[in-house]
Amino acid sequence: METETRSEPDLSLVTEAFLWATIKGPSELAMVDAAKKRAARIQMAGANLEFAITA
Repeated sequence: METETRSEPDLSLVTEAFLWATIKGPSELAMVDAAKKRAARIQMAGANLEFAITA
């Protein structure tokens, strides 16, 4: 009968994300503001692309 060998999970990414969010990360309002700006840039890029295709 075969036995399954499991190694410990790699928690480095989880640890890095936690540290970023708690120590280095921006406030929740800054994250929301950044997301809104990113969405506006994506929307503008899509509009520019659509204009370029139809022109």
